Amino acid sequence: MKHALLVVLAALLALPAEARVRKKRKRPAAVATRAEDDPRRRGSSPAFARSSIAFVAPRDLAQLDESAVEVRLQIKGYAIGAPKPGGPVPHAHLIVDNEPALEIDDGTVPWALGGLSPGPHVLRAVLCRPWHEVVKAPRAFAMVRLWIGPRLSGKAGRAAEAAVWPNPRRPILTHVLPIGAPSKGLVLARIEQDGAQAKEPDLPPPAGANRAVVDFYLSNA
Repeated sequence: MKHALLVVLAALLALPAEARVRKKRKRPAAVATRAEDDPRRRGSSPAFARSSIAFVAPRDLAQLDESAVEVRLQIKGYAIGAPKPGGPVPHAHLIVDNEPALEIDDGTVPWALGGLSPGPHVLRAVLCRPWHEVVKAPRAFAMVRLWIGPRLSGKAGRAAEAAVWPNPRRPILTHVLPIGAPSKGLVLARIEQDGAQAKEPDLPPPAGANRAVVDFYLSNA
């Protein structure tokens, strides 16, 4: 009996230390992920039902000079921009009149929009998924009307506005996909503390599997 115990003890001592002592291994910390980065969540996902976007600047019916227009957005319930380089980029589309959309990937800084001709214009903003699908939340759309330069009076002014400005109380169909080539006349720049840095409008990536290739936002329906 004593000999058998010695044999067992010798066998245990011959084992590697990690086999004799079971160490507690720490589980890797869970990486926090945003719902906005989940490729399985479509624009109609309930996770974005309370998402909203609004214009802080310019204000609706503003009359501005012919310099660059400052654009500020207030976004709630939807994170835009990539949390790390190379990651998905949820964003907002800025649509000037009926021009192809420009992409805004940071709602915490002001933007400068240049290249607007004198006269009435309409700016629309829509929240989008990383592949440009529209977020189908009731408040994921915003619109402002503005004049660049002197405002025409009388019938001429009203006629110019009617030709460009949608009625904000009626249904408005905003086309988002497919995205055409950005207008060369429009320039969108991020305003930094040391001045404006030009940012070329991003072209959309090729549509992947199960991705919308035609999309729009219908407001006031």
